Amino acid sequence: MLIARLIPLEATYPLRLLVLRPGGALADCHFESDLVDGGFHVGTFTGDACIAVGSFSPEAHP
Repeated sequence: MLIARLIPLEATYPLRLLVLRPGGALADCHFESDLVDGGFHVGTFTGDACIAVGSFSPEAHP
């Protein structure tokens, strides 16, 4: 069974590193939008394994 739950920013780094920045450093996995007020991060888990992450941050639109 898959379960999605809120996770802290730092919990996104391992999967971001693996998928978005292979061969990089954890510092490469931090994005400016991570610190926008109202932003949050979600992890999808199967058992104890995090298999997906999503980061959401509000953005103003005209």
